[in-house]
Amino acid sequence: MRVLVTGGTGTLGSAVVEKLRQHGHEAVLGSRKSGAGRVVINLATGDGIERAVASVDVVVHTASDPGRHARTTDVVGTRRLAETGLPVLYTSIIGIDEHPYRYYRIKREGEQVLEAASQNWTVLRATQFHAFVDRLLTMSKSAAARVPTNGGRDARFPFSKDLWLQPVSHYEVAARIVDLVEAGPTNTIEQFAGPEQFVSQDLARSWADARGGRPFWMPTVGRISRAFKDGSALAGPDVATGLTTWTDYLSETD
Repeated sequence: MRVLVTGGTGTLGSAVVEKLRQHGHEAVLGSRKSGAGRVVINLATGDGIERAVASVDVVVHTASDPGRHARTTDVVGTRRLAETGLPVLYTSIIGIDEHPYRYYRIKREGEQVLEAASQNWTVLRATQFHAFVDRLLTMSKSAAARVPTNGGRDARFPFSKDLWLQPVSHYEVAARIVDLVEAGPTNTIEQFAGPEQFVSQDLARSWADARGGRPFWMPTVGRISRAFKDGSALAGPDVATGLTTWTDYLSETD
């Protein structure tokens, strides 16, 4: 099987490419920039899409942008890919149905566009990646530790309190994507989550134990924080979960 992977150089996309090749499939990386094994596509204008899909069997749309180009990538781009007539698997996020965060609302719009424009589609929603939570904590510590002591091991850093998260291995999400690609379109929203649910203080403490630093807690207000505090980012009890724990991730990436 030949698979076009948009965002194929990103965190999830690169893992999907790796898993596809391990399963004997050919992965074609759809990217805004040229490079070995890539085809250049522009999701905003549609340039390059027709050429990119001419010799593939299915599209895995992992490209995303939480910033100012979110709608271009996740709505306009998703519609353009759906209109090719190929099966499309679109990656999304658990808990976005009524979430006030702009990026999540746009991801939900992307799901709806795909369902309306395609007869052969699958959405895979996942919880936040281990690597994403790791990156948030690293950024917070780096910003706070301009004059680190003890090599940064004792640096104090802020982190939001009382938010509920269920981090998942992006490699396990990638493996689930490949399983769905091989099984064929489901025309439904599938879900996949991490094996553990954490309040943000516990995530930060365990991260600091492994990476160094001393977290302190920042109060959070507003509708977006309330949604995370209310558990909107958590999976339901019947959702399939991975095996890699937060502790596993920290030890493997230390």
